[in-house]
Amino acid sequence: MKPSSQTTTKPERANDLSPKLAMSAVGLLTTFVTLITIYLSIKRYDEFKTGWSWDLAYYNQWFWCLTHRVGSITVRPIASYAIEGPSIWKLNYLAPIRFLIAPFYRLWPDPRCLLIIHDIVFCGTIPAAFSLAWSESKSNRVAFSAALLTVTTPLLPPLVLNDFRELQMALPFVLLAVDGVRGRARGRTAAGVLGMLACRQEYAIGVALLAFLPCRETEPSAQTRRWMKTLVAIGFIWFFWLFFGVLRLTVGVSAPRLFLQEFAGPKAPLDQTLVTSAEFIILGLGVWALFATWAPRVALIALPWVWSLASGRWSLRYLSTEQWHHVRYCAPYVAFGLAAGIIGWCRLAGRTPKTRLAVILILALCCNITLATLSMQRLARVPSPIPG
Repeated sequence: MKPSSQTTTKPERANDLSPKLAMSAVGLLTTFVTLITIYLSIKRYDEFKTGWSWDLAYYNQWFWCLTHRVGSITVRPIASYAIEGPSIWKLNYLAPIRFLIAPFYRLWPDPRCLLIIHDIVFCGTIPAAFSLAWSESKSNRVAFSAALLTVTTPLLPPLVLNDFRELQMALPFVLLAVDGVRGRARGRTAAGVLGMLACRQEYAIGVALLAFLPCRETEPSAQTRRWMKTLVAIGFIWFFWLFFGVLRLTVGVSAPRLFLQEFAGPKAPLDQTLVTSAEFIILGLGVWALFATWAPRVALIALPWVWSLASGRWSLRYLSTEQWHHVRYCAPYVAFGLAAGIIGWCRLAGRTPKTRLAVILILALCCNITLATLSMQRLARVPSPIPG
C-alpha cells in the first residue's frame, strides 16, 4: 500500500510560499471573511431577516435564564418527539457547546452576541481547511488555494447567515477531526471529535463514520483496527447512551422511541431523491464535488448525509422560501463533502503541473462564485417577515 499523500521535492519546496506568508494570508482572509459575515448577520438581524426569529428568541432566552439563574423559559421549541422546557434543563438536543458560550453571553447578554460567536466559530472553517490541505499536500501554495476555494463554497453563505445554530458551528471541527484521523494525530483528533460531539448529537454518527477514513501512511492492521473500534465506540456511546439517556431523563421515557420514528416515516420516491441529491452535490458543493472523486473513500462518508436530506427532509429550492432556515441540516453533509473535496484537490495538485493547476484553480473559483451567487439570489427572494 502506497502513501496517499504526495512527496514534495526540494525544487517544489523552493517555489512554494513561505510558511510565514501563507499563515499571514490565511489569517487576513479569515479575519476579512469573519468581519463581513458578522456585519451581514447583524444587518439582517436589525432588518428582521433572521432565518427563523422564533429559534433565535429561544436561544437568547435560554442563555439569559442560564446565566441569570432564572431556571425556566417561556419560548419552548416543539419537535415531533418532545417539547422543551419550561425548565432550561429539559432539552430536545445534546449540544454542550452552549455551556462554553455561556460565559461570553454573561458579559454581553444580547442575541447579537450569539450571532457574532457563531460567525467566529464558523469562519474557523477557513484555517481548518488550510491545515487539512497542508497535511495532505505539504505545500503552502496548495493549502492556501484550498482555503481560498473554501470561502467560495456555494452553500457556505446561507449556512453562516442562518442565525445561531450549534449544528452549523461544527464545520471546522469536522475538518480538524478528518485531519487528525488521517494523520493518526491524537491531539487533533481529540480536539476535532470533542468539538463535533459538542455541537449536536447528529455528529456522533459522523464520529463513528470517521473510522472508515484511510490513513495517509502505511500502518499495521492492528493499529487501523484500534482506531476504528475507538471511533465507532465513541460515536455510538455518545448517541445511543448519552443522548438517549438525556432524552429519557429530561423529556420522557418514550422520547427516544419517538425520536427514532422520525426516520421511519414515508420517504420521497427514488427518482425525486436522486434529482434532489444531484442538486445538493452539484449546486451545493460546486467544484468540491468534482475534486471529491479523487478521494472516493472519504467522499463515501458524505453520501449518507446527502441521502437523508434528499429523501424528504429538505431541498435547495427551499432557499427562496420561508423554509430556508432548514439549510442548517446541510451542515454535516457540507462538512464531510468539503473534507473529501480538499483531499481530492490536494491529490490532483500533486499530479498536475503548476501552470495547469493555476488555470484549474481560476476556473474552479469562477464556478464556485457563480453557484454561491445563485444561492444568495435565491436567499434574496425569501418573503419579508414584515410586509411593505
